[in-house]
Amino acid sequence: MAGRNIYIFIDESGTFDFGPNDTKYFILAAVATEDPSQGCLPLLALRHDILRRDPATLRITRPHQFAGFHCTEDPQAVRDEVFDLISALQFNAYSVVVQKNKTHPKRQERRAFYGLVFRGLALGILRRIGKADELRDDTLHIFAASFELRGKKDAFIAGLKSVLADENIKYFLHFHPANSHHMLQVSDYIAWAIFRKYERGDDRSYKLISNKLRSEFPLFRYGTTEFYQYACT
Repeated sequence: MAGRNIYIFIDESGTFDFGPNDTKYFILAAVATEDPSQGCLPLLALRHDILRRDPATLRITRPHQFAGFHCTEDPQAVRDEVFDLISALQFNAYSVVVQKNKTHPKRQERRAFYGLVFRGLALGILRRIGKADELRDDTLHIFAASFELRGKKDAFIAGLKSVLADENIKYFLHFHPANSHHMLQVSDYIAWAIFRKYERGDDRSYKLISNKLRSEFPLFRYGTTEFYQYACT
């Protein structure tokens, strides 16, 4: 029997830096689907529709640079429309939630931190899409937004390989700009919604995508030591 082609799109939300004034949480999220083209035309049509409207009304400050959706930068009116489209798509979402001040100082080095988080995400996905013997005929196509920092990319690759090599699963890695694939933009929106829930206590967007989530793993759920305190906000 021919195996499946499973497409996985990964993005993050929150800063890498550790300290009292940095974000409290770091989120790594992924969406997985066997139909990576779904939603392409609706999201493209929405982008062109937005460009036809009055940018000032939507509070888009640089319409000439509006090459794709990016939840952190998109105005709320745009987010509302994108989340409405995303809710109609068929995919499963997975995430790792990191309370950053529970990260041991030795793990705060970029390669160590990203390797740990990427490995956690990969394990969470594989445990839910099928047992190892069921996946051996499948091929995973893993897309991540292009990483600006080489150490992050190396850690990403190492974290995934440490899991996938043990499982003997065929896979391909792709590093593309986020605006080059609509599903990378979907994973950006998923990561942002989860981040807002934890960082700000704002679950408005999270409620719109929560039915897609198959894993929301708190990486340090059993950790009790906090290595620094957050500044009061």
